[in-house]
Formats: sequence, structure tokens, C-alpha cells
Amino acid sequence: MRASPSIACSFHPASVRAEWGGIPFNGMKRRACGLRWENQRRAGVSGRADVSSATGTQGSLPVDAGGKAMQMLKSTLFRRVEWGDCDPAGIVFNPQFFRWFDHGTTMLYEATGMPKQEMLAAHGGAGCPLVETKATFRAPCSYGDDVEITSEIVELGTKSFQIRHTLTKDGEVRVEGFETRVWTVHDTERGLRGAPIPEEVAAMFRGES
Repeated sequence: MRASPSIACSFHPASVRAEWGGIPFNGMKRRACGLRWENQRRAGVSGRADVSSATGTQGSLPVDAGGKAMQMLKSTLFRRVEWGDCDPAGIVFNPQFFRWFDHGTTMLYEATGMPKQEMLAAHGGAGCPLVETKATFRAPCSYGDDVEITSEIVELGTKSFQIRHTLTKDGEVRVEGFETRVWTVHDTERGLRGAPIPEEVAAMFRGES
């Protein structure tokens, strides 16, 4: 079984915790987005790791291509809203949320124990391009707010998967976003084409290996 990290970033204001299956992970040090990610067992930081139990789209449990309910991979980012994130009204400029959600997706790959580029190289993938995205803005976020962004796979299909991003402040949901991404391979005529998600990758997303 592949060990999956519970990790934290030593950089502030943005840090990350990855959660998956209660599996211990020791000694992880990686470079991601220019930062060093370290084992969360260091002093003063909890080393807990959990399987996602959050509900999926429209209140249903996360499902696979056959409609079977699953508990799925998730990761959590902690971020402080900076001055440059905001518009003249002093609230977060809405495209910033999508940038943070994309970062959350990157950390989902990290949470499998195999960063995205390694995963693609190992399984012949060309990328996981975004084919659909949307967001619901429930309340604004302002300069200086400390927010938590939880990203989790809520639906796993044959070629595509859906990710839900939930941004909260003090436990209150401020923004909820969704992404649909497709596993692709190189194609000599079209450049990229959709392909079935390799079973080992799907198992990582399901928390099975």
C-alpha cells in the first residue's frame, strides 16, 4: 500500500495539510511551488491523517464510475488574505479564488505521495486539463482574513474526475468551487486526447493503494 503524507508547509501565510486514510508517513521532504513540504510530525504540529467523509455534489456521497459511494482523497490549505489578493473594495478579487483552487488541486496530487509530474511520467499521462469550473460565492473574504481551503475528489469517472473546493473562515463556508478534469495522453494528430484514468492512479484517488 502506498504511504500518503500528512504534510505541513513551514511557510506563512500559506500552508497545507494533506489527509488520507490514517496512513503514517515519515520523513517526507519535497519541493512544491517553490516551498519545502515537511512531515507534519514535527513539534507543535498534529500528524493526524484522515479519509474524507465529506458529501459530494448535491449532497451525495463521492461516487465512482459505477455509482458506488466512496471515501476519497482530500487536502487542506491554510492561507491569509494579502493586500494584493484584493480589489479596490478591499475584498478578494474573484479570480484569486480560482488560483487558490488550482493550488488545492496540485496538493491533491502531492497527497497521493506522487507529485503530478511524477504521476504523469509513471503512467504515460500528458496532463489533467480543466474542462469545466464554477463557483458559488456565499460571502466575501477581506484583507487579513485567515481562510481554510479543503479540496477533495467527489466523483471519479472513467476518464474524468471532479474536485470540490470549500473555502471557509472560522468554520463558515464563504466560497464553494468545482472543477472537472480529464486524464489525457499525447496524440500525434490532436496533441492531447482523453484516455481512461490508469487503475493505479484511480486507486490512489480512492485511497486504496
